Amino acid sequence: MSARLLIHTESAIIKDKVRTGSIPDGLGEAMIDELMAQINAYSGGTVGKLKTDPSELLRKVPFFQDVLGDDFAKVAAKLRPRTIPAADAIIRQGDRGDSLFLIARGVVRVSHKENGIDRDLATLMAGDFIGEMALLQRQSRTATCRVVTPCSLYELRRKDFDFVCDTCPAIKSVLEAADQVRRQENQQSTA
Repeated sequence: MSARLLIHTESAIIKDKVRTGSIPDGLGEAMIDELMAQINAYSGGTVGKLKTDPSELLRKVPFFQDVLGDDFAKVAAKLRPRTIPAADAIIRQGDRGDSLFLIARGVVRVSHKENGIDRDLATLMAGDFIGEMALLQRQSRTATCRVVTPCSLYELRRKDFDFVCDTCPAIKSVLEAADQVRRQENQQSTA
């Protein structure tokens, strides 16, 4: 029952992101169809294996939309698929940061622990990314990212990240801008 409630909540969040334009209509519909299949599975229905093409996901992420042809194929080829079960941590605060992750499916909660108190910073979904701060700054992770619902992710490891940044400098610029925004948000939430 609780798993079905989480899926319904995720569906509502997706619908809201489609409404606000954060997620394109087609991708939102596909994500909701996948969630409905999960609900059917919990109800005893049959569900086929869910697949997400990294190229399809990349085309939906704003900073990849201007990457053309061969460069786009090179970037997509560097992504490694990962599946993480609910409640597992993808990233732990204080760990070494050697990769970033693009969320293909699922919900991730970002939290920061200070003085023994966990503070939620954000809830992220398909099309969002995590892990860029430690990767760009070559520092330890500043937050913990825990899976709320089972997630499909694509990992970009440091050596591949360096290749992507050399191939597509605009991507590095966007990640640096996102890093700056997230650092400011973190400072405000801990102030």
